[in-house]
Amino acid sequence: MFETTEKDKPRQVHIGANLILPALEQALIGMKAGEKKTFTVKAEQAFGPRVEDETMIQVNYKANQPHAMNYEVGQKLTANIEYPDGSKAQREVTIIALDDKTFTVDANHPLAGKDLKFEVHMLKIQ
Repeated sequence: MFETTEKDKPRQVHIGANLILPALEQALIGMKAGEKKTFTVKAEQAFGPRVEDETMIQVNYKANQPHAMNYEVGQKLTANIEYPDGSKAQREVTIIALDDKTFTVDANHPLAGKDLKFEVHMLKIQ
């Protein structure tokens, strides 16, 4: 489970605002107030496939990072990523391995490669 509003106030969704996955938005269209629906969004329509190459899994030397000696497996960092096409972006990465000299980060979205199951209860339409 990555998000729930069961015990919190309901989440408002603005159809057409591009703030949620397009496949999730499409599944909500046509629902009626009070309706409950369970559906799956395939990985390709969610956060894409998991990539295991050097663009997403990178080994770094601790000597190049002043704080690396304090890193732990599972820790999240913000990193500057350069893609094969030359484009650059900042994104959250997760440390997946450590040894004496290196640390390995995974820049895949945590939900990449996973089909997402949604259970939705449409409370109200405005």
